[in-house]
Amino acid sequence: MSVATGVLAVGIAMPTAAIARPLASASEAATFTIDVAKVGDKVTIKLKDGRTVIGEVISIDDGVIKLRQQVGTMTATIEYQRREIQSTTLTEPAPEIKSTETKSPESTALEAKSPISKDVPKPANANTPKVYIVPFKGEFGRDVTVTPVMDVMRDVKKAQPDYLIIEINCDFKFRGEEGRDAVDVDGLDLSWGPGFDTAAELSTLLTDAIRDDKTWVKKPKLVMWVRKAMGPVAFLPWVSPTIYFASNGRQGGIGYLDHQHDGRGDETVRQKMYSLQLARAQGLANKGGHDERLVRAMAYLKQVLSVSFVGGEPQYFENATGDELLTDSGRESERDSLEDMVRLEGNDCLNLNAQLAMKLKVAKGVADTNEELMYELGIERNFVMVKGKAEDIFKNWSLAVDKADRDIPRMYREAQEIAITGATPGERNSARGRRMGQLNKVIDLANRFEEALPRRTRGGQLQGNARIEIAQLRQAMTLDR
Repeated sequence: MSVATGVLAVGIAMPTAAIARPLASASEAATFTIDVAKVGDKVTIKLKDGRTVIGEVISIDDGVIKLRQQVGTMTATIEYQRREIQSTTLTEPAPEIKSTETKSPESTALEAKSPISKDVPKPANANTPKVYIVPFKGEFGRDVTVTPVMDVMRDVKKAQPDYLIIEINCDFKFRGEEGRDAVDVDGLDLSWGPGFDTAAELSTLLTDAIRDDKTWVKKPKLVMWVRKAMGPVAFLPWVSPTIYFASNGRQGGIGYLDHQHDGRGDETVRQKMYSLQLARAQGLANKGGHDERLVRAMAYLKQVLSVSFVGGEPQYFENATGDELLTDSGRESERDSLEDMVRLEGNDCLNLNAQLAMKLKVAKGVADTNEELMYELGIERNFVMVKGKAEDIFKNWSLAVDKADRDIPRMYREAQEIAITGATPGERNSARGRRMGQLNKVIDLANRFEEALPRRTRGGQLQGNARIEIAQLRQAMTLDR
């Protein structure tokens, strides 16, 4: 395991001192334009729609300026298009970095000849916060499941970081194929079936297991960083009190729970099933200290939720009496249009974006890059980024799952190709035995990757077929004597 230390604004403290330039003069501010702004400048921007925004320049490229702004007691990173800007005023220039070291002529000469970069960071001390980022990406429940996460957590434990950051970037996918951000029966079954079970198990690995394991010398601060948490992975961010969103981050797609089993069985039994599933989901929100009504609004079509803000804090109402309606009843007269349902942009069920997550105090900030997230955490000047094995662990697991998904049908076909022939019962039963052996290989491989190959997949279905066929072959062997 290796570590990389940050440099200056993105990492370890250097033996330099930041000497702030004086505030901009009246003439400097008057001639200032966005074209001459640089990272670190504090500016006041007047927009063409009449609004005025104040913030620190994070980046300027491709016609977009990104500002870090104060939003209540938190900070957020917000983008503005150049075409939106009417005028820009420099409030405070970026600080200049000037070295306070006094170097001898001899050392200066040696440095000039040295092939080693002058910007190589110095070793971090024992008190420097260590950060381990775990990327959850791909298909949740297939690429991200309990087995690889357990392996990752063993690697995290070796590093003993101060911050454990789960970077979630899981969209709607099935069997490795991209899906739409849409609600359908299959997606619903995944969200509230094996997908939810995976989220619940991972929540235990990320919280209770660390808390109860005395061999964790440090108990890392758990941070959820949401890029895309769509479908069953949307349950997972709730387990942490510390959530950040990317500027285009989304969380949701788990609605319509109360229609999951429509037309199946007794209504009373269905309601009990809904209540049990919802109680488990609300437990994840309670673990992270979030309002469980938000989870209900995400999950239940019939859940009405509105909000008012008192002193900047959200106050929720399970009716429409609040100042802002988050979700309506979803009744026929209030049902979202098909277009909104497909895009998950209606208000039948709650889906969060970065702006709404900040407004509701679900997210503590907005960050698009590692450096911005370190700034939000308050450690941008002094941290160590652990280069662990998480990427390789997930990659190897995904490759193995894909191979198993291909091998299981091939092995099943090979079993069917073993002909049950022979002139005697012994010969026929010997063929049956060979077929059973091949079918057992199918079952063993499917069992090994069962968490990633649920029954609705081809591999999961063939595993069930193999079990049935083995039972039939055993009966045939008993009768054919």
